[in-house]
Amino acid sequence: PRVLVAAPHYSLIDVFFWTYYEMPMTLSHHGVASIPIVGRIARAMETIFVDRRTAEARAEAANTIKRRCLEPGWPRLLVFPEGTVTNGSA
Repeated sequence: PRVLVAAPHYSLIDVFFWTYYEMPMTLSHHGVASIPIVGRIARAMETIFVDRRTAEARAEAANTIKRRCLEPGWPRLLVFPEGTVTNGSA
């Protein structure tokens, strides 16, 4: 499959595990891009950043996901459907 869905998302350890195991690109909150070191690594992994506050940004991210999943040469896409780190109780 071109898309990996992993849930729940407990911590950054989840990302490290999947990166080691699959070397995917990821879908991430736009704020991650500005975190020192982490943002640079995320950009190097071809992360798709999304600002969930605007419909336009969400639509742009959805179009990018569709395009990359259909075009050959892109790595698999890792998605945590919750969109955030949780305590796993829900």
